[in-house]
Amino acid sequence: MHRNVQIDFFRGLFLVIMTLDHLQYLPFKSLSRFTLDYTYQTFGFVATVEGFVFLSGLMVGMVYTPKLHSHHPNQFTHLVYTRIWHIYKYHLAVFTLIACLFSIPLFSQSWPPMWDSIYPLITDPVLSLAQAAFLMYQPGLQDVLPMYMIFLGFTPWVLRKLESGNILPLIMLSLFLWALGQGRPQTYVATHLGLFWGWFELASWQLVFFSGLLLGYLHCKRPNFSIPLTPHYLITAIAILVGLMLYRHQYSWPFLNLPYDRLFMDKNLGIVRVINASALGYLLYALCQYQPTWFKGKFLSTLGQHSLLVFSYHVVLCYALTPLRPYIGDLHLITQVALLLLATTSLWIPIFIKSHWVGLTKFISRIPHTSYLLEKRPR
Repeated sequence: MHRNVQIDFFRGLFLVIMTLDHLQYLPFKSLSRFTLDYTYQTFGFVATVEGFVFLSGLMVGMVYTPKLHSHHPNQFTHLVYTRIWHIYKYHLAVFTLIACLFSIPLFSQSWPPMWDSIYPLITDPVLSLAQAAFLMYQPGLQDVLPMYMIFLGFTPWVLRKLESGNILPLIMLSLFLWALGQGRPQTYVATHLGLFWGWFELASWQLVFFSGLLLGYLHCKRPNFSIPLTPHYLITAIAILVGLMLYRHQYSWPFLNLPYDRLFMDKNLGIVRVINASALGYLLYALCQYQPTWFKGKFLSTLGQHSLLVFSYHVVLCYALTPLRPYIGDLHLITQVALLLLATTSLWIPIFIKSHWVGLTKFISRIPHTSYLLEKRPR
């Protein structure tokens, strides 16, 4: 399957915005009162994570649907689980690096008071790493990859059910699980059993992944399939988006600490967020149809092509810089903005290293007294 440049573009764009948001929330906390309103939930009550999870499901549907018949069922399942193993290695590598950072007393002591979920990592990084290896402990920013792995684990079953024509029952099941997630069962598990499975309620967030997976499946199975674009639908989507944007920015979170706050929250993917994300996604789809050349920039699509690597790097970056928050806050505002942009631009560093790894190893091998490090041991 040829890569869809538009999908890569948006994944790259979401990675940049996500990194900006997380950097402002963590090491650049002093900047958030000036800039976070313009990057986080700009278009109402919807963030980049909804788009990132949706596009992940869409890509899974587009990549694995053609392989349903070209591979034996066992081979197909093995193919999907090989991908899960690849993601798991990234998850474990990221957590290992962060656990090593927290093993340094100066680092752990400098960590600012914030998420309750981070304290086990501060007090016992080795135990936290062992729990993370079994997906029993997922603190802030380190819950997205496990969520993706779990959703991928059900993909073979879902695609086979779709292939057998059970589309409507699967849609109803997905909606039922989303409704179940509104009760926040993971919060109950974390409180009473001490198992922190991440911020996002999996039962709710499967709706986003499944929606993308379903559209990816239909795109492959029905060549003439397309989402209808009519003036009525477009006007409705624009009205929803503008209304929620005004409510989000003009009234500054008036629902917090009110009984209906779950309608807006990302944790359980409240109904308002579902509507908001659907309206924004529909309008972006319309733009892609009318102006396809707008969303093919190589600068961002390159990030999207290496989304797993870049996402993992951004998590480590945010954690590594967070203890420097007091020092960053003392800097001039312009200096902070410059550093923020520099840190975001560094997202291309791991891509550069990966693409030039062979050349780098050859260069290092020519340096005196280092060539032996790269020599293979005799069998």
